[in-house]
Amino acid sequence: MTQSGRSLFRSSIWFKVFILSAFSFSLVPDVVAQDSFASSQDDTRASSQDDTRYNSSAPDAGDVFIYQGAPPVLQGMTNGAFKAVNGDRMPRDQYDKLVSMPDPRVLLGASLCDLTMRDLAAEEEIAPANFPPMPNALVLPANFNVANVHLPVGEEFGAPVGNFARWNLGSTAYVVRRRVSGTPVPIDGDDDIYIEKDLMERILDVGAKCGANVDYGNRVSALGLKYAHPECRDVVAPDYLIEVQSTLDRPEIAELKRTLSFRENVAREPASSLNPAQRAELAAKYESENRPFDALEERLCVVDANNDGTSRYYLARLYFSINERKLAYETLKEALESNWKKSERPVLQASYNLFGNILLMASRSAERNGLHDLSLLRLRNASVAFRRAVILNPSDENAVDGLLKVAKQAIAANPCFDNYLLLGSAQMLFGDIEKAELSYAQCALLSANDPRLKQARQFKKQLKNKPVLPLHASAAKPSA
Repeated sequence: MTQSGRSLFRSSIWFKVFILSAFSFSLVPDVVAQDSFASSQDDTRASSQDDTRYNSSAPDAGDVFIYQGAPPVLQGMTNGAFKAVNGDRMPRDQYDKLVSMPDPRVLLGASLCDLTMRDLAAEEEIAPANFPPMPNALVLPANFNVANVHLPVGEEFGAPVGNFARWNLGSTAYVVRRRVSGTPVPIDGDDDIYIEKDLMERILDVGAKCGANVDYGNRVSALGLKYAHPECRDVVAPDYLIEVQSTLDRPEIAELKRTLSFRENVAREPASSLNPAQRAELAAKYESENRPFDALEERLCVVDANNDGTSRYYLARLYFSINERKLAYETLKEALESNWKKSERPVLQASYNLFGNILLMASRSAERNGLHDLSLLRLRNASVAFRRAVILNPSDENAVDGLLKVAKQAIAANPCFDNYLLLGSAQMLFGDIEKAELSYAQCALLSANDPRLKQARQFKKQLKNKPVLPLHASAAKPSA
């Protein structure tokens, strides 16, 4: 066989081997859900995330450090039998991907979310007749420029900063060597790994087993998120990791076998036979027992099965409970883009309320990091979310309180008529009529002839004589 023929043969083999194996961890719902209303920097998001360097050799040239970067996630699979006689050499970059478990947050969709959407995707809620007038959103300062909004790297709600080497099951694939000078050692593209035929066939076999288990992708995502969290960082999947290694194996082969063993044991556990309603009940049980990562697998599978707003709300609420606020935000955005039945309005209202709270947190985070324009944009989106939550349930004190907080910050940034009107109407809903009158007085100073001011004061008189809204009543809450 000619040199070119051997190269083509090897390329074909490794395409089949690697794609089938990669398929075992790419079957995850909502892979990298992108924020379609992101900032003007969308096209530069991945500028620093594509230069990941890999090296799984033992560090022999100085200290080691974690390289901040994201490995590619391949999708799809191909069929075909491996035909090599004794074995072949695997390209180093493909080997590194095989021994690396994927970043759970990338799989679940948080990597491209910067919380700077310019409006909510859901349709505008119609306010009831007995609702005080208020703008659809707070008004940004006249000097606000969306071009100044950029994607923050390292900020809690901004660009991702890297991957979790611990979830790599001790792998060194994300570790690069450096010389004394600190310069990373370049990776030799010809530094292939020799893989024997039986191990190649096992790679294909494990990939097929993972692909055949419909719960595998969600199970790996839940496990990955679990072992990425600080409280679990010193634990390496004890329930799944069974090392079957020979002391004669080269370190790289032992590492590959270890990862294959992990994936095989994850896939060996049968997929659940429960229907979506039963899995939702099981998730609620796990949540009540403070077992959030067990609940996460069930919630992910319920979303896969139902593909609706309600199931996404409960998944987002679970993310929020474990401080995965970016994941919660993305999931809620998809929930609000769904079609909602009239009977589901309490859950829709809870979704808007949680959405607003996450955006308010994101706004404060940006302000702490000196990103003033980004903070204002997030604050504006929070005002939209809280307003819609209040329209759906004016008696929800949490939603009204969120609207009050947003309105006060809006006035600090831009003391205009619309923002004072927003504050006054929120105060009215909260039952603080005296403060509402002060806010309306500020409106009169800015634009005394605005018809909305007259409407607001008429509403105030009506509320003063006879409460129109069930103020401070217990808000209807969605069940688990």
